Amino acid sequence: MNILVTNDDGIETEGIKLLAQALWELGDVTVVAPATEQSAVSRSITFRAPLRVEHRNEPVSRAFAVSGTPADCVFLALHHLLPQPPDLLVSGINTGPNMGDDILYSGTVAGAMEGALNGIPSIAISAGAYRGQRYDTASRWLVQFLKENRLALPPKTLLNINVPCCELEELRGSQYTFQGHTHYAQKVFKREDPWGREYYWLGGDLPAGKPDAGSDVKAVAEGYVSITPLGLDLTNHSYLKKGAKT
Repeated sequence: MNILVTNDDGIETEGIKLLAQALWELGDVTVVAPATEQSAVSRSITFRAPLRVEHRNEPVSRAFAVSGTPADCVFLALHHLLPQPPDLLVSGINTGPNMGDDILYSGTVAGAMEGALNGIPSIAISAGAYRGQRYDTASRWLVQFLKENRLALPPKTLLNINVPCCELEELRGSQYTFQGHTHYAQKVFKREDPWGREYYWLGGDLPAGKPDAGSDVKAVAEGYVSITPLGLDLTNHSYLKKGAKT
């Protein structure tokens, strides 16, 4: 099996290194990932600037650092760097969760989405906490999941997986979930530079509130691996049906 690996945290981060090394157990791995951090860039793609590609020998011998976004990386890999399409794309392991509304901003999910749009079974995987990430647990769990489910992943499959940060043996299991909601206390922090000019930081407190039963947020909070099948069609079909009747 040929596996393409990308992420949004950058090619030098621990999450992608452990992921790529673990996936060697399943087949040949090629890494094409951003040269610098690209968190929260969603599925932005570079059309108005050149992209630089640098061959690396880490985390695997076939690794490329790209001066662009996760979507850029996957696009370059599928249409130029790889001699043939991969059998599987994995994006991650993200430093922190990608659940609920975060999915819409996530570069990690966007990398997997670019693969799915090109017909490749694709998985986004994230460490399900903002601190104490256990990339070893997430990578080992994913290898076992793929051993059991690889043949059940048809073309264009897009799975968003979040793994609680604990020992592998402490996981309570896995649940198929829907995309929940993450309720941030949104904040804008106003500052002033030494020349008296204003600038701003965007941020927010960690998600709070009671998660919905059956959601990704709820599953991870209770110690389960969350597996959320995502779709590429953003149409609001219930509203479309109402509109067709008017």
